[in-house]
Amino acid sequence: MERGFQESDLILEHEYWTQAATHCCLEPRGCIAHWKSDSLTVWATTQIPHVLKSDLAYALGIPSRKVRVIQALMGGGFGSRLCLDPKEVIASILSKRTGVPVRVVNTREEEFTTSRIRYPFFIRLKTGVKSDGTLSAREANVIVDNGAYHEKGAAVLTNVALTCAIHYRIQNVRFEGMLVYTNHVYGGAFRGFGNPQITFAIESQMDEIASRLKIDPVELRLLNANESGDKLFEETRIPSCGLKACIEKAARAIGWPHKSHHGWEDS
Repeated sequence: MERGFQESDLILEHEYWTQAATHCCLEPRGCIAHWKSDSLTVWATTQIPHVLKSDLAYALGIPSRKVRVIQALMGGGFGSRLCLDPKEVIASILSKRTGVPVRVVNTREEEFTTSRIRYPFFIRLKTGVKSDGTLSAREANVIVDNGAYHEKGAAVLTNVALTCAIHYRIQNVRFEGMLVYTNHVYGGAFRGFGNPQITFAIESQMDEIASRLKIDPVELRLLNANESGDKLFEETRIPSCGLKACIEKAARAIGWPHKSHHGWEDS
């Protein structure tokens, strides 16, 4: 790591913040539970009916064979319905105590105040690069706002560690992540699983590097993009990769560099 920074002609260090976001699915979260005799049936807007069946059985202390989950139309998921929701347990217990089916559905306001969100990040990113634009070292320190309760925070943070050098060829990588409990709404799965947060920081800094070195941002990315057969810093080999083709196609589609207002072609 130290040698990677020593061999760098330019070292940039920036701090980035990402915000909480809600899924805003068309249909709010909800369920119906009916405890009849010694078995439970739950109609749920879930993305994972088999996992929900096991989680409900565990939470309620009953055998899994006594639980039936019927997947209702969701009106959107995006990761928001990947885990057991407190409403499903509450409705089940209320049904058992009252002997009748119980329906619990969020209002739109409750969707914002009680439902899981995309984890907010604080990211400190330090990257070393050679004068020709070749990346030589990267150090990332990430703090994740876990919220008041735990769900997918650890898994998201692990995914972020792998994403630090998955797009661009860089062998000297150090990652430090911290998951912090706070008095906020707790986070959960949300399309990308941490990838949008760390990629926002990385791509923002790539633009900074391009600006400092007077290199076209597209060319900088093509120079460093991983290709099929490359090996990542943690020894995983990439079997196939279309990143370069994607960048080139996107650049043509937006009319780069004429689309740019930065004047990279004149720098």
